[in-house]
Amino acid sequence: MRPSIFGPWMLGQAEQTPTPALRTMSMPTPVAPQILYVDRLETTIGTLLLIHDREGHMRALDFHDFESRMRRLLRLHYRAEGDDFAIEDRAAPPEIRHAINNYFLGDLFAINSIPVTTGGTSFQREVWAALRTIRAGTTVSYGAGASAGAPEICPCCWLGQRREPGCHRGSVPPRHRY
Repeated sequence: MRPSIFGPWMLGQAEQTPTPALRTMSMPTPVAPQILYVDRLETTIGTLLLIHDREGHMRALDFHDFESRMRRLLRLHYRAEGDDFAIEDRAAPPEIRHAINNYFLGDLFAINSIPVTTGGTSFQREVWAALRTIRAGTTVSYGAGASAGAPEICPCCWLGQRREPGCHRGSVPPRHRY
Protein backbone atom coordinates (compact mmCIF):
# COMPACT_ATOMS: atom_id res chain seq x y z
CA MET A 1 0.00 0.00 0.00
CA ARG A 2 1.27 3.45 -0.88
CA PRO A 3 1.74 5.97 1.88
CA SER A 4 -0.89 8.70 1.99
CA ILE A 5 0.10 12.32 1.61
CA PHE A 6 -2.37 13.09 4.43
CA GLY A 7 -0.62 10.93 6.95
CA PRO A 8 -1.12 7.41 8.27
CA TRP A 9 -4.58 8.08 9.63
CA MET A 10 -5.95 8.39 6.05
CA LEU A 11 -4.52 5.12 4.77
CA GLY A 12 -7.23 2.83 3.59
CA GLN A 13 -9.93 5.30 4.55
CA ALA A 14 -11.72 5.03 1.21
CA GLU A 15 -12.19 1.27 1.59
CA GLN A 16 -13.58 1.64 5.13
CA THR A 17 -16.10 4.43 4.48
CA PRO A 18 -19.58 2.98 4.07
CA THR A 19 -21.71 4.26 1.24
CA PRO A 20 -24.17 6.76 2.65
CA ALA A 21 -27.79 5.67 2.57
CA LEU A 22 -29.92 7.38 -0.04
CA ARG A 23 -32.11 9.96 1.64
CA THR A 24 -35.34 11.26 0.23
CA MET A 25 -37.18 14.36 1.25
CA SER A 26 -40.85 14.82 0.54
CA MET A 27 -41.75 18.22 -0.82
CA PRO A 28 -45.24 19.65 -0.45
CA THR A 29 -47.26 19.41 -3.60
CA PRO A 30 -48.07 22.90 -4.81
CA VAL A 31 -51.79 23.58 -4.69
CA ALA A 32 -53.38 25.93 -7.15
CA PRO A 33 -55.09 28.82 -5.39
CA GLN A 34 -58.83 28.70 -5.08
CA ILE A 35 -60.39 31.17 -7.50
CA LEU A 36 -63.09 33.43 -6.11
CA TYR A 37 -64.91 36.01 -8.17
CA VAL A 38 -66.02 39.56 -7.41
CA ASP A 39 -69.04 41.32 -8.85
CA ARG A 40 -70.16 44.88 -8.18
CA LEU A 41 -73.88 45.51 -7.73
CA GLU A 42 -75.43 48.97 -7.69
CA THR A 43 -78.15 49.24 -5.05
CA THR A 44 -80.29 52.05 -3.71
CA ILE A 45 -77.90 52.48 -0.77
CA GLY A 46 -74.54 52.03 -2.52
CA THR A 47 -72.33 49.67 -4.46
CA LEU A 48 -72.00 46.15 -3.07
CA LEU A 49 -69.05 43.84 -3.61
CA LEU A 50 -70.26 40.28 -3.95
CA ILE A 51 -67.68 37.49 -3.70
CA HIS A 52 -68.78 34.19 -5.22
CA ASP A 53 -67.25 30.90 -6.34
CA ARG A 54 -67.41 28.85 -9.54
CA GLU A 55 -70.26 26.76 -8.10
CA GLY A 56 -72.42 29.89 -7.89
CA HIS A 57 -72.34 30.22 -4.10
CA MET A 58 -71.91 33.57 -2.40
CA ARG A 59 -68.83 33.73 -0.17
CA ALA A 60 -68.92 37.35 1.08
CA LEU A 61 -70.85 40.57 0.64
CA ASP A 62 -69.88 44.08 1.67
CA PHE A 63 -70.02 47.67 0.49
CA HIS A 64 -67.27 48.72 -1.91
CA ASP A 65 -66.04 51.32 0.61
CA PHE A 66 -64.87 48.41 2.78
CA GLU A 67 -63.10 46.33 0.12
CA SER A 68 -59.72 46.32 1.90
CA ARG A 69 -61.33 45.08 5.13
CA MET A 70 -63.26 42.40 3.24
CA ARG A 71 -60.07 41.14 1.56
CA ARG A 72 -58.34 41.03 4.97
CA LEU A 73 -61.24 39.02 6.41
CA LEU A 74 -61.19 36.67 3.44
CA ARG A 75 -57.48 36.02 4.04
CA LEU A 76 -58.18 35.27 7.71
CA HIS A 77 -61.18 33.16 6.81
CA TYR A 78 -59.70 30.96 4.10
CA ARG A 79 -55.99 30.74 4.91
CA ALA A 80 -56.80 29.42 8.37
CA GLU A 81 -57.80 26.20 6.61
CA GLY A 82 -54.66 26.20 4.46
CA ASP A 83 -56.48 27.39 1.37
CA ASP A 84 -55.03 30.19 -0.62
CA PHE A 85 -57.23 32.13 -2.99
CA ALA A 86 -57.20 34.62 -5.84
CA ILE A 87 -59.99 37.02 -6.79
CA GLU A 88 -60.99 37.71 -10.39
CA ASP A 89 -63.72 39.92 -11.85
CA ARG A 90 -66.79 37.98 -13.00
CA ALA A 91 -70.52 38.63 -12.91
CA ALA A 92 -72.39 36.78 -10.18
CA PRO A 93 -75.00 34.23 -11.24
CA PRO A 94 -78.25 35.93 -12.31
CA GLU A 95 -80.16 34.22 -9.48
CA ILE A 96 -77.98 35.89 -6.84
CA ARG A 97 -78.12 39.30 -8.51
CA HIS A 98 -81.89 38.99 -8.88
CA ALA A 99 -82.36 37.99 -5.20
CA ILE A 100 -80.28 40.93 -3.95
CA ASN A 101 -82.09 43.39 -6.24
CA ASN A 102 -85.46 42.06 -5.01
CA TYR A 103 -84.30 42.42 -1.40
CA PHE A 104 -83.57 46.10 -1.97
CA LEU A 105 -86.96 46.48 -3.67
CA GLY A 106 -88.61 45.33 -0.43
CA ASP A 107 -88.79 41.51 -0.67
CA LEU A 108 -87.01 40.68 2.60
CA PHE A 109 -87.33 36.95 1.93
CA ALA A 110 -85.55 37.11 -1.45
CA ILE A 111 -82.09 36.59 0.06
CA ASN A 112 -83.15 33.28 1.64
CA SER A 113 -82.69 31.63 -1.75
CA ILE A 114 -79.04 32.67 -2.13
CA PRO A 115 -76.72 29.66 -1.83
CA VAL A 116 -73.90 30.48 0.58
CA THR A 117 -70.65 28.64 1.25
CA THR A 118 -68.36 29.66 4.07
CA GLY A 119 -65.00 28.58 5.33
CA GLY A 120 -64.23 28.77 9.01
CA THR A 121 -64.39 26.14 11.69
CA SER A 122 -67.29 23.71 11.96
CA PHE A 123 -68.52 25.73 14.96
CA GLN A 124 -68.51 28.96 12.92
CA ARG A 125 -70.38 27.28 10.06
CA GLU A 126 -73.01 26.02 12.54
CA VAL A 127 -73.43 29.55 13.92
CA TRP A 128 -73.82 31.06 10.46
CA ALA A 129 -76.32 28.38 9.46
CA ALA A 130 -78.33 29.04 12.64
CA LEU A 131 -78.29 32.78 11.97
CA ARG A 132 -79.71 32.21 8.49
CA THR A 133 -82.80 30.60 10.04
CA ILE A 134 -83.88 33.88 11.62
CA ARG A 135 -87.06 34.92 9.84
CA ALA A 136 -87.02 38.23 7.97
CA GLY A 137 -88.74 41.00 9.90
CA THR A 138 -87.86 39.56 13.30
CA THR A 139 -85.07 40.21 15.74
CA VAL A 140 -83.64 37.45 17.91
CA SER A 141 -81.48 38.09 20.96
CA TYR A 142 -78.63 35.73 21.72
CA GLY A 143 -80.50 34.43 24.78
CA ALA A 144 -83.75 33.86 22.88
CA GLY A 145 -81.90 32.02 20.14
CA ALA A 146 -80.24 29.75 22.68
CA SER A 147 -83.49 28.98 24.50
CA ALA A 148 -85.30 28.36 21.19
CA GLY A 149 -83.07 25.40 20.42
CA ALA A 150 -80.23 27.25 18.71
CA PRO A 151 -77.60 27.38 21.48
CA GLU A 152 -75.07 28.44 18.86
CA ILE A 153 -76.63 31.91 19.03
CA CYS A 154 -75.08 33.16 22.25
CA PRO A 155 -72.85 36.07 23.26
CA CYS A 156 -69.71 34.00 22.74
CA CYS A 157 -70.70 33.60 19.09
CA TRP A 158 -70.08 37.28 18.51
CA LEU A 159 -66.36 36.53 18.49
CA GLY A 160 -66.79 33.75 15.94
CA GLN A 161 -69.25 35.39 13.60
CA ARG A 162 -67.57 38.78 13.46
CA ARG A 163 -64.83 37.25 11.30
CA GLU A 164 -67.37 36.29 8.67
CA PRO A 165 -66.30 38.20 5.56
CA GLY A 166 -68.79 40.96 4.97
CA CYS A 167 -70.66 40.37 8.22
CA HIS A 168 -70.28 43.94 9.40
CA ARG A 169 -72.51 45.59 6.85
CA GLY A 170 -73.82 43.41 4.05
CA SER A 171 -74.18 39.95 5.48
CA VAL A 172 -76.80 37.37 4.61
CA PRO A 173 -78.79 37.45 6.86
CA PRO A 174 -78.56 41.17 7.62
CA ARG A 175 -77.00 41.84 11.01
CA HIS A 176 -80.06 43.70 12.32
CA ARG A 177 -81.81 40.33 12.77
CA TYR A 178 -79.55 39.31 15.69
